[in-house]
Amino acid sequence: DRCTCKVDFRLTPQVNEQSARKWCESIIKKIDFYYPGPASTQINWLETWPAYRLRPESSLVREFLGSAEEVFGRKIPVGISGPSNIGNYLASRGIPAISGFGVAYANIHATDESVELASVMGVYETYRRAIPRLLKTLHKKP
Repeated sequence: DRCTCKVDFRLTPQVNEQSARKWCESIIKKIDFYYPGPASTQINWLETWPAYRLRPESSLVREFLGSAEEVFGRKIPVGISGPSNIGNYLASRGIPAISGFGVAYANIHATDESVELASVMGVYETYRRAIPRLLKTLHKKP
């Protein structure tokens, strides 16, 4: 007669903590209304990491994106990565970081999780090209 549920809600520049909480609370209120129990649902909010976004003109974005587009021979989309990576923590310390650029995969964090082996060398080559370019940009700064 009791259920515990944990929800990992990924914040983005467009969906902040306040709007995420409001959305979750509205769903819980509907559930409590349609399926009343002896007590209302309790929500215990845990740690949250704010969304962050690197400027598209930052050297980190520019060099990785340029290297990836050279290697893969196509436009690479820039997207959002959730707080399950170290980037959110580093951003909170003023250290720019990118995440989410890696091998092609299927069934992430699920049964039969796998990577596409053919994508490994392209990702490796992207990093191999981007890192020396980033180091050069660091040396140019006063």
